Amino acid sequence: MLNRRRDGRSNRLMSRRLVGRATHVTPLPRSLLLLLLMATMIPNGCVGRSEQRASERPIRWIATTSVQDTGLLEGLVAMLEKRTGLRIEAIAVGSGQAFELARRGDADLLMTHAPTLEREFLREGIATRDRMLMSNDFVFVGPPEDPAGVRGMTDPVAMLQKIASSDATFVSRADRSGTHLCELQLREANGIVLPPERLIETGLGQAPSLRVASERGAYTLTDRATWTVHARSLELELLGGGDERLANRYRLFEIGPEHRPAGDDPRVAQLFDA
Repeated sequence: MLNRRRDGRSNRLMSRRLVGRATHVTPLPRSLLLLLLMATMIPNGCVGRSEQRASERPIRWIATTSVQDTGLLEGLVAMLEKRTGLRIEAIAVGSGQAFELARRGDADLLMTHAPTLEREFLREGIATRDRMLMSNDFVFVGPPEDPAGVRGMTDPVAMLQKIASSDATFVSRADRSGTHLCELQLREANGIVLPPERLIETGLGQAPSLRVASERGAYTLTDRATWTVHARSLELELLGGGDERLANRYRLFEIGPEHRPAGDDPRVAQLFDA
């Protein structure tokens, strides 16, 4: 059984920096990138191209692993760099860890998908502005034989109850990510207990957790975009979803000047408004 990693080393495994250049990941076709956005990118005005010295530090954008695992982060950074002329350093971690980085003063912009943590963060006054950026939804995937019998269901609570009462195994990210927090909220609010012997806590990002579920013939909760990109390589099937409780909305936060690496740099606001 894989145990949750508590020593912080998963950050090094799940992080990648994109500093104004392409990564080694094969770019997604435009049609697939548009699918992943689910037609929900919400523009917030236009900005002109910035003339700046090459020596200026990049704007640090902390994002979630789900947008990295789909390839969307790479495409989004490239698009914004072209639109604004700014350089962006993108680092991908789980939502919970992303908020901790912002609290430590390590983020200029923050992109997350964890509503409960977002509300807490806003009350702390560290962010000066926030806005909806894009959205998709979470879905349940599992082995093709579907031993828990959840195929075609839409109620996430009923699906978790059937999985818990069956002999099936469930894979949890267990990393305080937006995906993990959605799972926890559904379980804890409805008294659903997954037996420890049939619960695998990976402490990993979305794509690695999907691979664990595939290898172990287990169920898991995933965002639809990551599933769309990786489905062909997995021995899993999409079995249920479509409920409003599985909505997956991404928000963008502009961190206040006193809490960010860039300090009082107007380029942060420029990128937020792009």
